[in-house]
Amino acid sequence: MRLIDPAYTLSDNQKILQVVDNVEWIYRDGAEDKATQMIFSDIGTPKSKEEGFDVYNELKALLVDRGIPKEEIAFVHDANTDEKKNSLSRKVNSGEVRILMASTEKGGTGLNVQSRMKAVHHLDVPWRPSDIVQRNGRLIRQGNMHQEVDIYHYITKGSFDNYLWQTQENKLKYITQIMTSKDPVRSAEDIDEQTMTASDFKALATGNPYLKLKMELENELTVLENQKRAFNRSKDVYRHTISYSEKHLPIMEKRLSQYDKDIAQSLATKSQDFVMRFDNQVMDNRAEAGDYLRKLITYNRSETKEVRTLANFRGFDLKMTTRGPSEPLPETVSLMIVGDNHYTVTLDLKSDVGTIQRISNAIDHILDDQEKTEEMVKDLKDKLRVAKVEVEKVFPKEEDYQLVKAKYDVLAPLVEKEAEIEEIDAALAKFSEDTTPQKKQQIALEI
Repeated sequence: MRLIDPAYTLSDNQKILQVVDNVEWIYRDGAEDKATQMIFSDIGTPKSKEEGFDVYNELKALLVDRGIPKEEIAFVHDANTDEKKNSLSRKVNSGEVRILMASTEKGGTGLNVQSRMKAVHHLDVPWRPSDIVQRNGRLIRQGNMHQEVDIYHYITKGSFDNYLWQTQENKLKYITQIMTSKDPVRSAEDIDEQTMTASDFKALATGNPYLKLKMELENELTVLENQKRAFNRSKDVYRHTISYSEKHLPIMEKRLSQYDKDIAQSLATKSQDFVMRFDNQVMDNRAEAGDYLRKLITYNRSETKEVRTLANFRGFDLKMTTRGPSEPLPETVSLMIVGDNHYTVTLDLKSDVGTIQRISNAIDHILDDQEKTEEMVKDLKDKLRVAKVEVEKVFPKEEDYQLVKAKYDVLAPLVEKEAEIEEIDAALAKFSEDTTPQKKQQIALEI
């Protein structure tokens, strides 16, 4: 208020005195290792004495009165060149300057002063959620000698702080909803620590702790809803597995029953002299047969698609689907080797002898194909068995979901209409005696 009306005095604003008390205590406690601190305030930035009251000079004066040397207190605003800023950073990191005051704009980014940073004090509420992260990033980073640090937020009950924390809460809640509603679902037990912090502060600033409970329930409900959607999606996958398996297992089992004759033919012809039969001739030269087969494949066209037999080799028909009259020959083609079962071999037609060898290799490996099919049948049966069990399951947290939803549906309207605490207590009593929120925050709060 002193920024607006000079008639107000220090006794009218206990927030500044709380800051001074905390800063002094940390200063004395950290004297041995020259622990440093930062104080952030985006309002009341440094002015000359002629311009009137400002928070920065007031804090500095009060800290000097407590016996802290003025040389150990600095304003980032005074470091108005890169050289001065680098010099200031060195002094803070060495402990020569132990208390640094800054605004988010001047000290929130690009300032490496973490070496001895023990605490950060937020006198006001920044406008953007990222500003809080940037401020805290001055001490929560690698290179800090302190494994544990202190973060202080100072709020005034019934003040504009309430509106600012409401803004933070809304922005963070919106970001949280986006981050936890993507597909595939991403959820965690603690949905967003920063969101809950904003909610905590808002609850304290308004004097209504049920705002915090409402936010906790809302976030918990979001997590449970996301988990439930993920669970239902997994059941959809299991239903698809059942449908696919029941359709394809009979086909694959029939294929398994037809391997014996093909395997016997493959083994019986493996060492025989080369012979490939076409409609009107028989060839015993691999290069000539490969050349002739390549020409048949090249000119294998028709107005409508049909499967034609091009040749017979080792007791198996070699078949291929025709291409359209204007359809170009692709870089690779698929040839069917047909016995009791069908087997496919891919050919690039670059080498006539190589083409014959690939077809012969495919016939030699029919036994391997049988083993692969057996593995596929076994795998599909295992998946079908699991899917039939999983598809019958219900969401394991359904009771939790219904309870949280019921609590939220009761609490949310009461909070929105700013009902009295007693009314909310009575409405929630039917759920649990443990519903009353506990104030766990260690926050400097002006009463």
